[in-house]
Amino acid sequence: MDGSVNERDLSGVSCPGCGRVVPRDALFCSTCGHPDPAGVPEPRTFLERLFASDRTFARAFVMAAMMVALLIVMLDPEERRAQEIIPSALAARVGGLATSAVFGQREAWRCLAGELVHDSVLALAAFAVVLLTFGRMVERTLGVARFVILFVLSGCAGSLAWLLVARLLGAGATLATGPTAGPDVVPGGMAATWGVIGAVWGIGLRGVPARRRTVLRQIGLLAFITLAFGIWPPRLALVSNAVSTATGIALAYSFVPAGVPRREGAHARRVAFTLLVGLAGSAGRGLFALIPDAEQTARAARPLLRALVVKIRDAPADLDRASKAELARALADVGAEAGGGTPEASGACQQLHDLLRDGADVAQLRAAAQVLLDFLKKAD
Repeated sequence: MDGSVNERDLSGVSCPGCGRVVPRDALFCSTCGHPDPAGVPEPRTFLERLFASDRTFARAFVMAAMMVALLIVMLDPEERRAQEIIPSALAARVGGLATSAVFGQREAWRCLAGELVHDSVLALAAFAVVLLTFGRMVERTLGVARFVILFVLSGCAGSLAWLLVARLLGAGATLATGPTAGPDVVPGGMAATWGVIGAVWGIGLRGVPARRRTVLRQIGLLAFITLAFGIWPPRLALVSNAVSTATGIALAYSFVPAGVPRREGAHARRVAFTLLVGLAGSAGRGLFALIPDAEQTARAARPLLRALVVKIRDAPADLDRASKAELARALADVGAEAGGGTPEASGACQQLHDLLRDGADVAQLRAAAQVLLDFLKKAD
């Protein structure tokens, strides 16, 4: 009797739910599903508190993706908002993939940034549903730190597969934009989503044989769809989704030895924290790309400049000196942002400004405004 007790003390603890012996570091009882049979240890370090079992990064990732989408929508010019709810051009700048950008311009951060970027409401909704349902289940089954590792690595693997296949086929040289580009605008977001789905299958493969056969049939169907529609004609996003699914399956399967997920160690938490910092930094770098540069600012200001010059050209004959001074100040402000596009246009803009400031007659103003309009038309 004493020997059996000592063996039980060394090998595990009795589950409070069913009484069976389970490993001391098991996250739940594989027989009755009772969580933390040995009790939840008190977190002592920063990483233990960050990845504690009562935290959820699945919800945090959904909130981050929604905030990124909202920011992209707010930065989209009003005249283009009727075409797309979430502008694909801006989404591609934040997290899109292109062989020239990653291999040529060394923008490797795109492989991670795209995991939190979506170019359509449907893709964002699918991401939220999968993470808030399956993601929470994966967190409770494998642990919070392992979920972060699985999410980031599966999305990154899918992005790398997209780039390699694109380079092999000679496609994807530039960022994909427009409603017709589909999931190729930001492949990383859907890749991370499929990685979580793959994790559910990976956990299922460690389950009972009947469930295992069902999972294998589902995986076989996904492989068939990928081969049929992902390679010919080339639909790179399907290839990346398949690779991220396979990565999620492999990681989840490896995290559940002998069908019983064990509690995370310090090494897993350090890896998860490193990947989390990389994901946050990459997403921040992608959002930094939305800050308009000098050329984009000038392009956005040129319609305002053109409208102001038309207003000066069509000014009434009795335009008073105060109105001319006000137009001169407006022209100086808009002209400084828009530039001229060419040296001739810049010179014509300065000449019109000087005429307005000096209170020249309306005929001179109209002639100078028409000259500037002609130069602006040539510059466009």
